Amino acid sequence: MPEKVRRTRPTQEGCHGAKTLFEEGHFVGLISFHGELGYTEVQTHRAVGEVVRQPSLTCSAPKPSPEQHHPAIEKAEEEAKEKVEDVELTAVAVDHGRVDFKADRVRVETRKGHHLAFTSFIATANWYRGAIKESSLALSILQKGSMFLSPDPTSPTTEAVIKPPFPFSGSATFRRESAKSASWSGDLKVELPGLGDVPLAASGTGATMCAAPGCPQL
Repeated sequence: MPEKVRRTRPTQEGCHGAKTLFEEGHFVGLISFHGELGYTEVQTHRAVGEVVRQPSLTCSAPKPSPEQHHPAIEKAEEEAKEKVEDVELTAVAVDHGRVDFKADRVRVETRKGHHLAFTSFIATANWYRGAIKESSLALSILQKGSMFLSPDPTSPTTEAVIKPPFPFSGSATFRRESAKSASWSGDLKVELPGLGDVPLAASGTGATMCAAPGCPQL
């Protein structure tokens, strides 16, 4: 039997339930302890002890503190509610060896209805002169404006008009005709060091468009 009993209320904020019960007294019986290498040994039939009985508690979510309404946190929460659309178009031209072209558009719509769009264009070419591999690169990144347009905003990967800035020139149009067929045509070119003006939408050039990342390789 316990020799002393005391009870305390829950100390956790937002929690309620029965009190915690502390029963103080002595444990009675055979208590035998042998420490490692015999440094400590205990033999007794009675020892001071305590039993704690913790009941189940019901807790509610804590209220946010004033610090949790920091402007940086509110901005992050606002940005998390934005709608982000990322569309990628890839094409391969073969008139000057293999030339890969990629256009990527990120369009952000905020909860307040504002729209931001950034487009990046990159063209790369690799070819060999004997045993020497040569590479050429042209790019235009984080451009604002109407350089990568989707005529049907509800289906942004079905059709697109591409008109990037220098070192690109001209424009090209992509149209998805079926699940396995698409057209890509126009006078779009890029000026690549070592190659000059390279057509990117000439006859025989293939293209595909998808929600980024991960358009299939051509």
